[in-house]
Amino acid sequence: MKGNRKLLKEVLKEIRHDMTNEEVLNLLAVKAFDPFPFILLNLVLSCVAAIQAPLIMMSQNRQEEKDRQRAENDYKVNLKTEIMIEDLYTLTVVCFLVVRKMICPSTMTL
Repeated sequence: MKGNRKLLKEVLKEIRHDMTNEEVLNLLAVKAFDPFPFILLNLVLSCVAAIQAPLIMMSQNRQEEKDRQRAENDYKVNLKTEIMIEDLYTLTVVCFLVVRKMICPSTMTL
């Protein structure tokens, strides 16, 4: 899959390079093969856009899936941390009550 993307990127790069060369030659030539409104250039650019648009959308979908998984993982970690903090707080309160009972047993009323 990555090899195909790399190949496609190189092909698109080559098309852009060829287009630039052709348009420079077209502008400098005495008799232009693609006169002013540049219909041929418009066609080529539309084809390149049609090829690039699905690739961009696919990469955005992949990134969206990665972001969704990362957010879900963050949620799980935060939930686990919250539970651990609550457990530590409970343990601290219990330890405090035990120490208080040991130091001053007569003042303890439950």
